Amino acid sequence: MSLVTPCIIINLFRFSYYSITRGQAEWMELLHLYSYVLVLLQYCLLFFVVMVIAQKTGFRQHWLTDLLLASGVVLSSLYIYLSTDDHAVSANLGWCYERWGLIFGLLLYRFRQPITRWLNDKRKQKIAVMLIICLILGFTYLKWKKEWFYGEYCLKIILGLAIIAFTLLLTQKRAFGNRFSHFLSSISYEVYLSHGFIMAVLAERWPSMQSGVYVLLTFAATFTFSFLIHAISSRLVKQWRTK
Repeated sequence: MSLVTPCIIINLFRFSYYSITRGQAEWMELLHLYSYVLVLLQYCLLFFVVMVIAQKTGFRQHWLTDLLLASGVVLSSLYIYLSTDDHAVSANLGWCYERWGLIFGLLLYRFRQPITRWLNDKRKQKIAVMLIICLILGFTYLKWKKEWFYGEYCLKIILGLAIIAFTLLLTQKRAFGNRFSHFLSSISYEVYLSHGFIMAVLAERWPSMQSGVYVLLTFAATFTFSFLIHAISSRLVKQWRTK
């Protein structure tokens, strides 16, 4: 419900806007779900199926359920990549590379304490080493990124993991947070869902707007609209869950 409800509300706004401005709109747009939302829903379904299997079979070990979840993500990623044309946009592939982030998050959740200890031990030396590794992988990816599978797929995922590790090393023992950042984090999902619609509306209504003004207005309008969507959807989700 938390994933779908904001989508449906934004679809209602989009449908109403195009109905008023253009005199017509596709009814199927009301049920439109963004590609990465579909990926997250697939993972929710996978999680539900794995937990049902674990409950029915009596297996309660975390390593087994984690292995099943990770296998589902890996197999779906490989299937999508290997069954489509070369060099397709990731979003059109069902975000086959970015799905691996679900596995990284699962590993970080399960092994938080040992990962934290690794980050704290000889941190400065590891920052220097990981920086070199990231640079090497980055330049290697620039050279081999168009090579099928090992360059375009494997190397991209490995580079992403290296950048995540480097970022964690840099930000370890540092607190980032204030009221504004907490506000942004609370509406980040709605910002992702609505920014394209806001940009399209501004470009359509004021096509001669200066680029600087367009960027600033996009930020302001997107944050305002996202806050409105978040306020509506969070209240609806809370009521539906209670019932």
